[in-house]
Amino acid sequence: MKYLILILSFSSYASLESVDSYFNDDELSKVRNQSEFEIDQCHDVNNISFGESIEYFIKKLANKKPTFLHVASVYNMPSKMENQEAVGLLSHPLCLVSKESLSQTIKKVPDAKTIELANRFADEHNEYRSLGHREELKKLWARFFGCLAYTESLTTADTKASKKLAKKYGPRKYSKPDGVKFYYDKWQPKVSRLNIGLFQFTPNYAGNIKPCVDSWNHFYQEEKCQIKNKEQDNLIRVFGSTTQQFNAYCGVHKVIQAFSVQLNTQTKKFTHPNNTESGKLKESNKRCVSPHFYAGWSYNHFGPLQNSTGDNLRKLMSCIYH
Repeated sequence: MKYLILILSFSSYASLESVDSYFNDDELSKVRNQSEFEIDQCHDVNNISFGESIEYFIKKLANKKPTFLHVASVYNMPSKMENQEAVGLLSHPLCLVSKESLSQTIKKVPDAKTIELANRFADEHNEYRSLGHREELKKLWARFFGCLAYTESLTTADTKASKKLAKKYGPRKYSKPDGVKFYYDKWQPKVSRLNIGLFQFTPNYAGNIKPCVDSWNHFYQEEKCQIKNKEQDNLIRVFGSTTQQFNAYCGVHKVIQAFSVQLNTQTKKFTHPNNTESGKLKESNKRCVSPHFYAGWSYNHFGPLQNSTGDNLRKLMSCIYH
């Protein structure tokens, strides 16, 4: 109950609007043009902003589902999905962190203030879960993903460099929608250098977008929803769409994939230290999860969540609690 007063006050302010306000921008709430991309039209909803797309998939991915990870053997997880603990964004408690625990899960441990904010987030998540306050829990995660979207792409989405890359790599008749960032990272392996959209994904099905695509195709089986063409040109259209439906989905799903590793691994290094008791791993359904993990240890996609630059986790948490 440590943060109960903070929780009650936190619930009174809007989630994504305050993130836009923090950046003195309107990228999350801005009404986008009607989308011509099929991937944006496959659900019977009228998401007209990036914020609405994020909120929609937080809701859709809240409860336990299989995660379709194709790297189960790498992380010493059960190879069959039916033998894995299913997971959703809101289905399990978050682990509290410390300087000591973070030194075992990420390579660059943040300062004390950042750790305090990370624990505030975990406490609020856990308190909302225990009280059954689902709507407040969704708002909390909406702020999280809204801040993450700004740190990933929204402050530089429409620069000359972004537009030039979209023109260079975009398929025939593709026109980059407003707010959709194209970025080329020459330091990455060749297959991972081009990154697109809200949460910066590489249009390469053989890479780490595979579980997003496979899960999407499994749960949204209407013909108009299926991503059958997995070539780069089509995946650029999918990730670079007007209202960013699939990009938002994959962003939320990526965090869940990291949680799935932590719940299902039988190797201590790939899960939080709190999930060990008397030297042995706890049962999967009794574990907590954490977004703060090094990429190679929990299939984490996002740099800020592993404090990759030494201060980007602080920037993210400061946005959530500005």
